[in-house]
This record gives sequence, structure tokens and C-alpha cells, in this order.
Amino acid sequence: MRRWSFDHALLRKAERAGVVVFQGGKVKELRCRSQGWSVAMNHSGTISELRADILIGADGRNSWLAHRLGLTGAAEMQGRSVGFQLRLQVRDVTHGRVEIHLFPGGYAGVVGLGDGTVNLCLAVEKEKLPHQRQIEFLWNSCLPHNPYLKELLRRSLRVGEARSTYPVYFKPRRCFADGVLLVGDAARVSEPVSGEGMYFAMKSGLLAAETVGEAFCSGDFSAAHLSRYERACHRSFQFRRGINSLIRLLVYRPRLLAPLVRFSAKQGRLLDSLVDAICTAEPAR
Repeated sequence: MRRWSFDHALLRKAERAGVVVFQGGKVKELRCRSQGWSVAMNHSGTISELRADILIGADGRNSWLAHRLGLTGAAEMQGRSVGFQLRLQVRDVTHGRVEIHLFPGGYAGVVGLGDGTVNLCLAVEKEKLPHQRQIEFLWNSCLPHNPYLKELLRRSLRVGEARSTYPVYFKPRRCFADGVLLVGDAARVSEPVSGEGMYFAMKSGLLAAETVGEAFCSGDFSAAHLSRYERACHRSFQFRRGINSLIRLLVYRPRLLAPLVRFSAKQGRLLDSLVDAICTAEPAR
């Protein structure tokens, strides 16, 4: 399922559950009250005010709410790698699996979307990139070092605009404050090496819901009380983060990774166990 379809399904389900959705609205002002928050919304020129006991920030890795509340730091904009996403139109592409391919200075993830197109996502060392015409450099000079990617590009047509982001990797940020929780990419809970960002985001939402439910029961929305959410995220994601950090370390060190890949080809259970550790979701409770 493509991300847009998944988001749309979640939104419709939330509306059926009674959630009020403001499409096209923009936060104009945020004020902390003696009890809770006041949010001024600009919707097509009409200003309305919403009041809430608690705010949940799910507004992405560059979260406006996190910046507004001082939960960010200068180090967050520093990193080793730049991320790129390209959509390619290509025939005879495999659908239903994710492929990881290495090339000097980075790696690529390839996944078929089921409509004759694929997503090609890259993480490339920043120092390897020129200041200008980076996509052309990747297409013509960087990716062809990998024989599979070279053949893929040869029979592909680029669709739409390429997108980029920096940095690719980031440490989790503080994800709570008085009357505030951050979830998903806003909390920086995801680790992009395995492409399992959706799992991390959804799981953090469930953990946040548990914490918010407890806060309403106790009437305590203080940072001290809400900090249990951050501890719950740490417990839930610690193992996967560790595995992903190890994979990221190996990806940029081919001399270490190559023998491991050859060994795993002979010991299929090793690779299967690694994939299961990263990608298998916890059973619903």
C-alpha cells in the first residue's frame, strides 16, 4: 500500500471514530494557559480557537511544535549523509519486496509500487556529492558503480521531481514537555536504515495513547508524568535501534560487510533472523 493511501485510510477511520478534522488549516498562534493550551487556527482566512489539555505533535522530523517549544538543538541539523528519493517508471519490476543495494559512498533501497513504478531511495555521504546537479551526478556517475542499479537506470524513466532531505540519520529528541507529547518522526523515533519508519511511528502513537489515557485518569499532564512515554519508547525501540545502528555501520564499510554477506548466503538462517528482528511487528494486544 502506498503511503498516501495508508494515510487516507487512517484519516477516514479517525473521522468515523469521532475525530474532528480541519483540512487546510494552519496554526497561527500557540499559547500555554494555566490549564492546557490555546491554539489559534487560520482556515481560509477565518480564525478559530481550539483548547486542549494536551498537544500531540505528529508534524514530521522538522517538527514545528518541537522547534516552537525548544525541544530541538543545533546538532540536529548536522549529519554524515544526504537522503534522496526518486520515482522511476520501469517494466518487469518485482513487486512485494524491498531490495537494498550498495554503491561507493552509500546505499539504495528499491521497492515496487505495483503500478509499473518503483521508489528508489538513497543515502549518500555528503562529502561525495558535488554542490550542483547532484541528481545527475548520482544517475550518471555514482549509482552505475552497482551493476544492478546501472541496469535498472538504463531501462527506467524518471517520473516527477526528485526529493532530498538532510540529515538522514538523527538521534531521538526529547519527546515530552508539560502538556505535550511528540510522536513518530517528530519524536525522532524512526531509524531509516531498514525502511521501517512506519512501524516506529505507529508504535509510538500507541505508546502515546496509553500515556495520554493515564494522564486523563490522573488529571496529571505534567512533564514528570508524561516522561513515562519516552521511557516506554526507549524500551520498545532499543533493540531495533541497536540492530539498525550496526547495519548502518556496516553499510559504509564494504570491507566488513562483504564477508558477512558471503557468509549469510551460506547460512540462510542468519539473514532470516536478522530480517525478522528488524521487520517483524509485535502482535497486537
